Amino acid sequence: MGKIPHIKHLSKLFNLRSLQFAFLLVTGQAATIFVGIFLARTLSIHDYSIYVIVMMLSALSVSLSSGGINIGFTSSVGKAWPEKSQVSGLLSLAIKMRNKQAAVVFPLILLFAFFLLYRNEVNIFSCLLLLTLIAVNLYLDINTRLFERILSFRRMLTDIQKINFFSSILRLASILLCFTFGLLTSETAYIITILALLLKMNLTKQQNTDYYNNDSTYSKEQEAEFSSINKRQYPSTIFDCIKGQIAVGILAVSANSELVAAYGALSKVTQIYLPILILLQTFAIAHFAQIQQRIIANLSFWLVLSLLPGLFLVSISSYYPHLILNVLGPNYTGFSKELLLMSLSVTFTGFTNVFYTLVINRGWNKYVSIQIPLVAIWLCYCFVFLDFSILTNIIFMNALIPLGLLIATFVSLIDGIRSRKMVK
Repeated sequence: MGKIPHIKHLSKLFNLRSLQFAFLLVTGQAATIFVGIFLARTLSIHDYSIYVIVMMLSALSVSLSSGGINIGFTSSVGKAWPEKSQVSGLLSLAIKMRNKQAAVVFPLILLFAFFLLYRNEVNIFSCLLLLTLIAVNLYLDINTRLFERILSFRRMLTDIQKINFFSSILRLASILLCFTFGLLTSETAYIITILALLLKMNLTKQQNTDYYNNDSTYSKEQEAEFSSINKRQYPSTIFDCIKGQIAVGILAVSANSELVAAYGALSKVTQIYLPILILLQTFAIAHFAQIQQRIIANLSFWLVLSLLPGLFLVSISSYYPHLILNVLGPNYTGFSKELLLMSLSVTFTGFTNVFYTLVINRGWNKYVSIQIPLVAIWLCYCFVFLDFSILTNIIFMNALIPLGLLIATFVSLIDGIRSRKMVK
C-alpha cells in the first residue's frame, strides 16, 4: 500500500468510468483553451486586450463576492448530508449570504471595472454593456458553483464533466459561427461565454430540483457558522485575488493594449498542458491521501510526473518557439523570450499547486499562511525595483509569486511528517 505506484497499481485507478471522466475533462478543457487561442489569433490587439481585462474582472467579482461562502456551504452540507430539507435550506442560506456580500462588494468592483475599461478606450455604450454582462456572469457563476457542489456530494462528478463538456463545445461552435459571419468582437465573445454559463447553470439546477426549494429554512446556528467561516476565509480570498489577477491588473492600469493582449495570449497557449495536469492531480490525490508508508518517495513520484508536461512545453518554447507563436498569429511572433519565461512560470505554478494540493489533502496545512508575508515582501520589491512597462518584468513577478506557497507547503510537510512520527 505504501510502495511507489507502478503500472499495475496505476491501472486500478483507470476503470471505464474514470476514463470517461478523463475524456470529458480533457476534451472540455481543450475546447476552452482552443477558444482562448482562437480569440487571440482572430481579434485585433485592442479587442483581445479588452476581452482579457473583462475575463480578469469577472474572476475578480466572483471571488470577492463569494468569499468563504462556498467553503461554508461545503462544510455545512457535509454535516447535513443526505438530508434533503437541510441541504435545501443551506443552499437558500448560501444564496442569501452571497447576495448580501455582493451588494457590498460588487458596486466597488463595478467602479474599478469602469475605470479600467474607460482607461483602455472602451466607448460608453460598450462599457455599460460589458459591466452589465459582468453582473450577469457573477449571478450565473456563483449559482453554478453551488449546484455543482451538491452534484459532487451526490457523486455525480462524471455528470458535472458532461455538462462542462457540452457547454464548452457549444461555446466553441458559437465562437466559430460568429467568426464565419464576421460578428466576432470582444463583446460578442463575452456574450457567448455568458450564454454558455447560463446553459451550464440551468443544467446543473435541473439535476438538483429536489434540493432547490425557496421555502426551505435554516437555523440561526447554521447562519452563524456560515458567517464565521466567511469572515475567516475572506482575507485569504483577497490574497488569492491579488496573486491571481495582479499581472493583468497592472497591465490594464497602464492601458497598454499590446502588452495586455500579449500577456493574455501567451498565458492561454502555455496552458495547453493544464488538462493533463488537472487529470494527474485528480488521480494523485486519491492515492497519496491514503498511503501510510514511504510518503516522501510517493510524493516525489507524483511531483516528477507533474513536471514532465511542463518541461516538454519549456523545451518547445526554448528551441522551437515559432511552433507555438505561429498558432497565435502574426501579432505575437516577436514574443519568443516572453513565451519561454511564461512557460517556466506556468510549469513552476503547476508544480507548486500539485505539491500544495497533495500535502493539504493529508491535513498538513499548519504553516500555509506564512506564504502571505513572503508574497507581500516579493510584491513590494517588484513595485520598487521593476519597470512594469516591460512585459518580461510582469511575467517574472508573476512567476515567483508561487514561491511563497512552495516554501509554506514544504514547511507544512516537514511538520506533518514530524507530528506523524511523534504520534507513532
